[in-house]
Amino acid sequence: SGTCYNLTLIDKITDYDGNVIMENHAEVNNQVELSSDIWNTIHTGMNLAAGTYSAFLPLKMPIAAKTGTAQERTTDPDHATLISYAPYDNPQYCMAVRIQNGYASGNAVTLGSEIYKMLFNIND
Repeated sequence: SGTCYNLTLIDKITDYDGNVIMENHAEVNNQVELSSDIWNTIHTGMNLAAGTYSAFLPLKMPIAAKTGTAQERTTDPDHATLISYAPYDNPQYCMAVRIQNGYASGNAVTLGSEIYKMLFNIND
């Protein structure tokens, strides 16, 4: 909890035969220092919030997530956002989803669920 990494988009590059040409490792950018009580509250809250998102039900695993919307102008639809990690008890992936003019945060949850299905090889 609290370790911030520099963004990496490529895990590794392999040739046609599967030989690793280049492997990338995320580097620590900084550390957020909070008490374990505060981190436990954040994690529990994100897990409870994720339990209310029906799009996560097919995943059949505990997820941590928080959604939101951001209004840029009153004349445009809100931006839809999601931050999440999974599985809750032993995180393997984290994600941030932002859909410009996505109307509602549920749209970001639906996209996030589809990404998790791909990452964890889950078929409906």
